[in-house]
Amino acid sequence: MTTVFRATLASVVSTCYFLTACSSTEQPDLEPLPPISDYVPSDWDIAKYESNLESLATEYKLQDLPDVAIVRWVDPEDSIPLMVECLQAAGVDVVQTDTSSYTVEAAPGQEDSVHLATYVCTAQYPTRMDIDRPLSDLEMKAVYDHLVDEWLPCASDQGYEGLSKPSFEVYARSLSGETVDPVYEELSRKYQPSDEELQALMEACPLRPSGFRSYQR
Repeated sequence: MTTVFRATLASVVSTCYFLTACSSTEQPDLEPLPPISDYVPSDWDIAKYESNLESLATEYKLQDLPDVAIVRWVDPEDSIPLMVECLQAAGVDVVQTDTSSYTVEAAPGQEDSVHLATYVCTAQYPTRMDIDRPLSDLEMKAVYDHLVDEWLPCASDQGYEGLSKPSFEVYARSLSGETVDPVYEELSRKYQPSDEELQALMEACPLRPSGFRSYQR
């Protein structure tokens, strides 16, 4: 059996959000994140890491989970290559197909062992969590200003015309996770883009300003 494991669109897009080269608008007041060698996970980061593992174990219906120590935290763009390397070391027949996905060949009855190996590798090489921490007030204002001044005009140039400008208060609630992103909701309703079309839009028009949670490599 062949199974394709693909990183979610949100994770693929968020990687672009956090790289300075993804956008042209500078935000000098935004402090960059430390390089991965200096990254120290916060209590929020650890709680998020544990929650992600619990969700993965639930999805794969795993029981009697082993204790797994973190080998090292990684930058988002290193996650897929490291997962492939780790899975190969565990004896899984896996090949990286592009920057955001890999393909696994699992013989009938071997799915559970592949799932367990995926769990272990994910636990050993977690993606840094500081890029996903709740936004500060300064970051929310920078993201909103970028949406209005840069992203909406860029999306219009890409053919997604007529998208409404939300108020700061409405958009801030979506950034806090309280509501659905109103721009994404309208975009989906009006244009119904495929995953590939949406990813292409996000690559052409990043939702985050240059310097937003950027880090040195």
